[in-house]
Amino acid sequence: RASAAAGVGDGVVEALLANEASRKREAERKKAEEEAAAGTRKELRGMTLDQLKSLVSSKGLEAAGKKEELIEVAFKIRLQDEAVAARRDELRRMAIDDLRDVAKGCKLAAAATGKKDALVDAVLAHEAKAREDTRAFDAKVEEVLAQWAEGLEEKSGAELKDMCASRGLKLGTSKEDRLRAIVQDWRAGKDVDAAVAEQRRAARAAELASAPLDDVLALCRALDIDTVVKEVMVERLVAHETEHGRVETEAPAAAKVARKRPAAAA
Repeated sequence: RASAAAGVGDGVVEALLANEASRKREAERKKAEEEAAAGTRKELRGMTLDQLKSLVSSKGLEAAGKKEELIEVAFKIRLQDEAVAARRDELRRMAIDDLRDVAKGCKLAAAATGKKDALVDAVLAHEAKAREDTRAFDAKVEEVLAQWAEGLEEKSGAELKDMCASRGLKLGTSKEDRLRAIVQDWRAGKDVDAAVAEQRRAARAAELASAPLDDVLALCRALDIDTVVKEVMVERLVAHETEHGRVETEAPAAAKVARKRPAAAA
């Protein structure tokens, strides 16, 4: 019993030591990140306004605002650049088959035959585009929310109170409180995302509709999309016959051959 108790005690001590070591490593990692962030901010504050604007605009972002605002934008750019560099190293360390699986997950054309460096670049480009799409979507969400909020400005405090109550929100004490609560509820819900998605879909549909037919066909071929859809043809034929009447045409050659076959077999 004494031996068993000692064994249990040793296990507890080892677990405590391991937990303490893990906690210490995490604290050191966090401290290193904070020191690196402080160093980056110090470096950015040492830059001129024109240098900051150049850095921000080089990433395709609007270089507007006060210096402190530009420093914050530049800081986020630096963090993103560091994250991309770490991601590149991670991808380069992968076995080629594992990297191909990542590329396949991104639906990249180079997944099957591309060399390692090409695959790494393709994956990083795909992920960068995904981040940009997310930023554009979020910006559109804020734009739509601003438009909806303008409509709320016309409502009275009592009407906003009723809206808050119907949504289970805090009623607040002022019109501004209720307006913020409703907008925040919209932001957290799905309606605004659905509205933005529908706007983007409509815009893309208009873009494709105005594009040359050859370009649309080339895109369909690249995505392996069948452009000859029977259901669409049937719908258009029925619509045409409804308006102009049915027109009897000569049966296609394949149908004639099909009708002749039974006689030949007999």
